[in-house]
Amino acid sequence: MTDFGIAEKTSGIIRDLSSSIDKASDGISEFDKEMQMRNLEDLRNLIAESGESGEEQENAMALVEQVRMFFDNPMIIDMEAKEPRGIEELDPVQMIRQGISEVRQILNRINSENKEAIQFDAMSLLKEIKSFTDSAKLDDDDKERFNSQIEKLKFLIRSAESSDIKQARLMKKKAATLSEDEIRKVRLRVTKVSEDADCEESDNREERIRCRLSVVKKHGTYLVSEEKHDSDECRDLEGEQKESCNLKYTAYRKCSEINEEKDAVLSCVRQILGTEKNVKEDVSECRQMEGEDRTECNSEVKDRVYDTIKLRLQGLQDKSEEYLSRGYVSEELASRLINAIELKKEEFDSAETLDEKREIINQVKRIWSAFVETGKLEYRKQQEAGINEI
Repeated sequence: MTDFGIAEKTSGIIRDLSSSIDKASDGISEFDKEMQMRNLEDLRNLIAESGESGEEQENAMALVEQVRMFFDNPMIIDMEAKEPRGIEELDPVQMIRQGISEVRQILNRINSENKEAIQFDAMSLLKEIKSFTDSAKLDDDDKERFNSQIEKLKFLIRSAESSDIKQARLMKKKAATLSEDEIRKVRLRVTKVSEDADCEESDNREERIRCRLSVVKKHGTYLVSEEKHDSDECRDLEGEQKESCNLKYTAYRKCSEINEEKDAVLSCVRQILGTEKNVKEDVSECRQMEGEDRTECNSEVKDRVYDTIKLRLQGLQDKSEEYLSRGYVSEELASRLINAIELKKEEFDSAETLDEKREIINQVKRIWSAFVETGKLEYRKQQEAGINEI
């Protein structure tokens, strides 16, 4: 493909594709297929934007289509996607009523064997209805009535959660429905379970991740003393680098407990670490310096920006744990997502140029998109097979 003069930044996409093709003889997962389909779409866009001649672009597109057909082979992924559920094109009020009625019908099918799958299906549809309601042209009375019904249904859906997972979710959100004493008891119980699992003792990162996720699935979250254990990214560091790295993640964990919005979490982390100034102010200060002082200042600002990016990546990993705790994805899928992002953090640290770092962030976006799409496929497959546990 590089013979067609495609830009340098396509090399990461091509490496991913080549690696998956090499492994395809042993079978390819839904997750990998979805990732490579997204890679191919990005590659098509890059070819279209290149300055190559029409013939060269046509040849490159033909090659991309051959690769697409390879990954689209039904022998690789033997599962038919369920037709997307749609709401007939009616006026907005009728559409919302029909959607709410469908959610109620879904909830009527809940029993002890299928509650997690039904809960996910109902909540997914309810989110679509809520989004439509917010954007639809409705009078105030209709909007208020529908929002009230949506909130009641949301409560009914969440009532299907196990008590452990429900309390863990409420603890994370500092919900008013849990007292401080109840929050403390939940935290102590989950911390004891997490410490007893000995996940942090393994030198193998994938084993640690799988071990943690087994606790998350049963108890809704995973809590250990970060004073005793290094975060994965910090394990191989030494001296001040290790100390600074662990301090960053300790601050992140504390801030995540008291804030839900990611921007609020990052603002809280900056306050704890004493880096409240915005980047523009820091850059301005660096420009007023000279020589080594200016170089050191610029380096510190870059490190701060890169740390913020990696904490956002950590947020995706935490989101996958939340999806697992609520039965939305399998342990295997969550494990692969978390491990893939840890590898991308390492690549991000090793990348020497800004373009390389940007490409890694784009790769993470593709990985996350594939994770979400594969999670949906898992649930469709689960529903078709009538299996409760993913």
